[in-house]
Amino acid sequence: MVLHLIMGLVLVGTQAWALSNPEEITQRLNAAGIPYLLVLAGATIISVTALASGVGMVMGARWGWWFTAFYYVYSIVRNLGALVTVHGMTQQLESEGTDPTKFYGKYLSRAAISTLILLYLYRANVLRFFRLESMNKFGAFLYLLGICGSISAISYWINLLAQ
Repeated sequence: MVLHLIMGLVLVGTQAWALSNPEEITQRLNAAGIPYLLVLAGATIISVTALASGVGMVMGARWGWWFTAFYYVYSIVRNLGALVTVHGMTQQLESEGTDPTKFYGKYLSRAAISTLILLYLYRANVLRFFRLESMNKFGAFLYLLGICGSISAISYWINLLAQ
């Protein structure tokens, strides 16, 4: 919970800085073919979720568990999506002299760590702490996966329209 509080505050601060200096960041992202608004929306989701989950975990609130679980499901989906992107950019990366394998390791390890933390969140003692012991675990996971999948699909669609 402390990590989420600190991370949320740092991300909100970073986002405030990015909003105060949009020209430079927009140019860098446009050069890479990434829409600024898409990055801004993703950063907003991550920063608000991290901060809210930290507060919710401190309080032991049910919604704190949901925000935290969403954060890690979203992280898994995001990092697996990044793997697909790296795979699609392999030739471009190699032509620039960059080894794509380091990106595979990076995103796979992030997805693995998020998966382990998500599994921890589903442990009986954690669910009992958040008063969610009677929750349908599989149904909750599918619900969160559906939300994250929808966000990813919308992001993909927006990215296609921006090109």
